[in-house]
Amino acid sequence: MKKFLIKLISRVVGFRAIEFNAFSVKLWGVPMINLSLENLASNQHSLEKEFGYEEAYSIFYNLGKIQGRNGTNILLKKYNISVNKNDFTFFLEQANLIGAGHLELFKFNDKECIAVIENTVPNYARVYMEKYGKQSHGVDFYLTGLIAGAAEVLLDCEAECREIKCL
Repeated sequence: MKKFLIKLISRVVGFRAIEFNAFSVKLWGVPMINLSLENLASNQHSLEKEFGYEEAYSIFYNLGKIQGRNGTNILLKKYNISVNKNDFTFFLEQANLIGAGHLELFKFNDKECIAVIENTVPNYARVYMEKYGKQSHGVDFYLTGLIAGAAEVLLDCEAECREIKCL
């Protein structure tokens, strides 16, 4: 894992893909805000308590989907990166870069636009569980949205992402 992260960080530095100035932070040309996973979990949990699971899910999933779509479009255009449907490693490793975990592609069917991805290092779920205990449902609403938004751009199809297994 250490070699993987060094390779990933080297790539980002080599592309000059991270920008800091007094007013903004950009990663791959995408405007970022640095929030802790604890902050994200607290906001999600508050929305779940106030408005229910479905509403909280819809808000965080759709925010993630917009960010995933916009960020992937910026990444492809600004850095002239082409999509290789035989190797999505570069795009999956972006989850590591933002601290969301380590995504691995297990199955991909281009004709039906279906992918099976596992987050082998589910950082957000661990933080959520530490703060609020074990839940009866998956909790990584935002990451599932990010994946769906990115997939729409990469696969050029309408995408949906569902969390089918959680800590």
